[in-house]
Amino acid sequence: MPHNINTINNKFLSSMSLISIKNSVGKYIMLSILILFSLGCSKEEKKCKNEKIYTCIDIVEDEIEKTNSVLPSGGATQLNDSTLFITFFNFSTNTVSEKYVVLGCDCELLYYEDEDPRPN
Repeated sequence: MPHNINTINNKFLSSMSLISIKNSVGKYIMLSILILFSLGCSKEEKKCKNEKIYTCIDIVEDEIEKTNSVLPSGGATQLNDSTLFITFFNFSTNTVSEKYVVLGCDCELLYYEDEDPRPN
C-alpha cells in the first residue's frame, strides 16, 4: 500500500511540474504576442500620417486664413509622410508666400515656417 501511495505522489508531482511548464510557455507566448502587437501599433501610427495628410488640409487652411489669404487648389505638395510644401498669395503682404508644414498623425500642426524642416 505505501508503494502505491508513492507511485501516486510521483505521478501527481510530475503532472504538476508539466502544468507549471505549460503555464510558463503560455506566459511566454502571451508576452510575445503583446510585444508584436505593440510593434504593429507603432507601424500603424507611421502609416496614418501618409494616408491622412491631405485630409488634414483644413488645419493648414485655417493657418493661412489668419493672414486673410486662401490656399488655392493644388497649392499643397506632399514632400514626405508628414511634410507639405504650400504656396499661396498672401493678401497681407501682396506677395506669394511659400511655407513648409509638418502635420502630426492626429492632424496637429507641428511646424509652419519658411525653412525646410527635413534633414539635408
